[in-house]
Amino acid sequence: MGNQSSISKASRAQRLHSAGVKYKQEKEYQLAISSFLEAAKLREEGLTKHKEDLGVTYTELARCYFEINEYNDAITYYKKALSIMEKVPRPNYELVYSLYAGLGRVYYCLNEFNQGLPYCTKASEIRAKHLKHNNIRLAHELLSNALYDYALGFLDSSLEYS
Repeated sequence: MGNQSSISKASRAQRLHSAGVKYKQEKEYQLAISSFLEAAKLREEGLTKHKEDLGVTYTELARCYFEINEYNDAITYYKKALSIMEKVPRPNYELVYSLYAGLGRVYYCLNEFNQGLPYCTKASEIRAKHLKHNNIRLAHELLSNALYDYALGFLDSSLEYS
């Protein structure tokens, strides 16, 4: 009976997560957040071997909060997701990269450039080491580095990226 209960919890959590994704695609962020929060609660209660699922739900929460400019909540969930996704046996480096880049972007929006720069740097390191080189991503990264340097007052450094 206990195993069936955990299966139905996992199934319900997946349905809620999927609903959250649908709401997010429709830009219904409050509905998406509600769905993701419920899914996260179920996944936290039944946390066993599928920690990545909880990390993905936290990621979606962070992205929704970012979209509605609730940056402190975005930071909370980006960090929760990172704490899980970095520890899984075979990390999804594309996701870990996006978590670090997302944190950098949030701090940029908060004008906390010194806080954001280490996250952007880590994202760059992950991309260079683990991800295929992609010209669009590289251009975005170089622009981000230049913007951060400029914001920090290092205009000369920004010019070297261009």
